[in-house]
Amino acid sequence: MNKLFGLAGSAALEHQVVIAYLNTNINNIIHFTNNNKFKGTLSTTETRFNFNTKQWKEPDVLIFEKNNSENIIVWIEICKAKKLSEDKNKIDLIFKKNKFLKEGFVFDYETNIWYKRTRNKDYFTSDNCTFLLNTNLSKLIYTVNRNIF
Repeated sequence: MNKLFGLAGSAALEHQVVIAYLNTNINNIIHFTNNNKFKGTLSTTETRFNFNTKQWKEPDVLIFEKNNSENIIVWIEICKAKKLSEDKNKIDLIFKKNKFLKEGFVFDYETNIWYKRTRNKDYFTSDNCTFLLNTNLSKLIYTVNRNIF
């Protein structure tokens, strides 16, 4: 339970703040640019998807095609260092289950390190740049307030 500001919940406040900043700024890029590359895409948070596995998978941030939610383009997980391996494994599984996924990211907010996996590489590299949005994901977190934590 998070005791900061008297809030309660299963995820840390830092986790939720990063998700909120990312989703807001990704949707701003998608909806307020005239780039046709984003036409028909949407970013959501903690949306349930069933990939014929034993459990539902809920990404922290997801970019997908509005007309076909199975066409997932970018999957982002936000975690603490102790959950890093688990979230990387989740993204590995999604790459196997979804042929449309182009980029997967895991952000460790304790160390401020991004990890990226793409369709053509079956391993993670330290990288925070998304080809789809043509931006650095770290910039989307610190857009309004560089001292959010």
